[in-house]
Amino acid sequence: MLEILVGGLFGYLMGSISVPYFWGKLKGIDLTKEGTKKLGASNAGRILGWHVMIIGGTADVFKGTVALLILWLLFDLLCQSPFFPVVIFVASLSILLGHIISFCRCMLYLRFPILASPHLAASLRRVRPEVIG
Repeated sequence: MLEILVGGLFGYLMGSISVPYFWGKLKGIDLTKEGTKKLGASNAGRILGWHVMIIGGTADVFKGTVALLILWLLFDLLCQSPFFPVVIFVASLSILLGHIISFCRCMLYLRFPILASPHLAASLRRVRPEVIG
C-alpha cells in the first residue's frame, strides 16, 4: 500500500515540473510577469523563442512518460509489487493533477493551492459563482 502513496506523490511532483519556467529563470526572465503570465510552452515560445516552446512542449509529454517508466522499473521489475497496476493508475492521475495544479504554480501565484489553477477556478465559477469573483 505504501507503493501507491509513493507512486502518487512521485507522479504529482513530476507532473508539476515546469520546464519553460525554469528555462526562463536561467535566462533571467520571469514568465509569470511576461506575456500571458502563464507557465506553458506557448507563452514561453512568445517570450523566449520557438525553440523553448518546442522543448517545453516535448518536456511536458516526456515528464509523464519518464515518471511512469521510473515507477515501472522500481515497482514492477525490482520490487515485483502486487499493487503495480494501481500504482500506475494513481501515478497517471497524479501526473495529470500535478500538471494542472502545479506545486510551482501554487507557490508562485496565489499562495492558495486550490485556486491556483485557472482550469479549476473556471470550473468553480460555473458551479458557485459567489465563491470566486
